[in-house]
Amino acid sequence: MTRRSRAWPWHAAALLITFHTLLAFGLPPLVPVAGTVLLGVFYAFIGARNGLLVAASLAVATLLYAGMLALVDWESAVYYRPHERLATHDTRRDHAAYEPERRLQMRMPHGDLQSMTREDIAEPRPVEFVTDARGFRNRADYAGEPYLLVGDSFIAGNSNTQEDLLGEQLARVHGVRAYHLGHPGDLDDYLAYVEAFRADHGDAAKVLLFLFEGNDFPVHGRYRPPTTRPLVHRLYKRWFRMWSHTGVYRFTASVYRRWRHGTDVDEGAQVIMGQMAGRPAAFYREYVEVSRAAGYAPDPAYTQRLRAALAGSHRVFFIPTKFRVYHAGAALPHARWTFLARLCNATGARCTDLTPALVEAAAAAAPAGETVYWRDDTHWNRRGMAVAAREVARALGAAVQTPPPPGG
Repeated sequence: MTRRSRAWPWHAAALLITFHTLLAFGLPPLVPVAGTVLLGVFYAFIGARNGLLVAASLAVATLLYAGMLALVDWESAVYYRPHERLATHDTRRDHAAYEPERRLQMRMPHGDLQSMTREDIAEPRPVEFVTDARGFRNRADYAGEPYLLVGDSFIAGNSNTQEDLLGEQLARVHGVRAYHLGHPGDLDDYLAYVEAFRADHGDAAKVLLFLFEGNDFPVHGRYRPPTTRPLVHRLYKRWFRMWSHTGVYRFTASVYRRWRHGTDVDEGAQVIMGQMAGRPAAFYREYVEVSRAAGYAPDPAYTQRLRAALAGSHRVFFIPTKFRVYHAGAALPHARWTFLARLCNATGARCTDLTPALVEAAAAAAPAGETVYWRDDTHWNRRGMAVAAREVARALGAAVQTPPPPGG
């Protein structure tokens, strides 16, 4: 046996240790691959056994780093809202979720848009964040609720406390029981939530699908169905996400994201400043551009995927951007709703545009200085969710009640 053939197991072990150690840091998926390749060249230069020693030292240093993070309350210093503190990946069901069975209470200093601008638009608020055994934002596990609220961060209630969530207001004010299946994502993620839920509970519950104008309608060239992505890519992405619950992953990924967006914040590149109810407010630039788009041309594959989602939904609701609601007088095009409405008519799906109700409520609340979206965030606030709850109840044929005037 040659010296080279005897050395390859040491090289392989060093590369495996290095690759999995780098995975734990939560940096962009290509970084562990590139880092392993570069260190692999270094290992070949210094010799197999020395390479293994370096790889083992890197792993030990990472474990010590993890131990240090476990001893300090770094989350309070790094995370300004519960979403980042609790977001993870459910490896068994292979979809995004929050850490299961958690109850977190914290004071949010501001919403997601304040972190993108130097303008002072912060609206501090206390937030209670409760998750069930599936990692979704429900006070208790599924108990036969007749409806599933399926969607992204609007359904997860980002920036809002638990009692103000859409499902809680539906039950408390209108007597409509529903279960939240909401987490930031896209149409493919929503279908994954429903598929995993039905595998456990059957299909008795009816899907109420919520599609957000801002990011649930990808333009042509930006959508690839999950089944068309290479198997190696899908497996690697799933393996990569297995580390998402660890402190090393979450801390390093958060620091990286903050560094990456630092220049954009300094330049104000991500937001456009405006007014809401006579007070300064921020609007996410990408969503502003979506709202102003004169037309919408999706990939045929996305249209086909959306058709399948419409067919499996009891009702579909269109959530407008904050910019659309607060610039209704600007005669904005309504391209994405027009596309959805046509598809709903073609498929027989029952779809509701929440825009008119939110525009009306925003105008009614403005004289008192109140809003239906947060000034410092892309999401609706308690008042906005109350409007949505009323329209959902009305669409379901429930007896619509008038809620007490909400704060915030």
